[in-house]
Amino acid sequence: MLLGHEKINFLHLPTPLERLDNISDDLGINLYIKRDDLTPLAAGGNKLRKLEYLLKDAVDNGATLLLTVGGAQTNHGRLTLAVARKYGLKGAIVAVDEYPGELSANLLLDGMMGCDVWLKKPDGVHSEGQLMKQTVAEVTARYEAEGEKVYYIPMGGSNEIGSLGYYDCAVELAAQTSELGLKNCRVVTTVGSMGTYTGLLLGITN
Repeated sequence: MLLGHEKINFLHLPTPLERLDNISDDLGINLYIKRDDLTPLAAGGNKLRKLEYLLKDAVDNGATLLLTVGGAQTNHGRLTLAVARKYGLKGAIVAVDEYPGELSANLLLDGMMGCDVWLKKPDGVHSEGQLMKQTVAEVTARYEAEGEKVYYIPMGGSNEIGSLGYYDCAVELAAQTSELGLKNCRVVTTVGSMGTYTGLLLGITN
């Protein structure tokens, strides 16, 4: 892990650690939720912590365009585009997916931000990973031919740099639980592209 990496601070941290009183009382436990949904950009979410580090790396490398991947309605993609536009960069998403039939939800927001979404329809022959890799290469070449410097962000922002966002979150959690006098806590998280999980794991075990 690159624990010496810098980030661009655009979040208002720490996010609250909130006790869920009703369900805690029903279950006879103390259940708290880390309110990263309150992060203040494009409806919030856990990807923004990762994007603070990824944006800094992109800027340091002279990027003019952030390119990421996901499903047609990817939340990570929406947040990546919002960060790109906030800091004067262009943004684009590559998705191996069917067209959902209308411009709604995240697709609509992506367009409102003036960003491209490249939909590659599954062909039943190549794997999703193969199609994604091929389409990313094609789209990158097209942008570079137009003079853009493309910075690629993997699905979910989950790589060595992005995971640092949730190392920070683990440090926040430790401070908050200590302040509340909570001991022997168990942290529960969903696992998708692994970036949130690995960052928390590193922070908790250190």
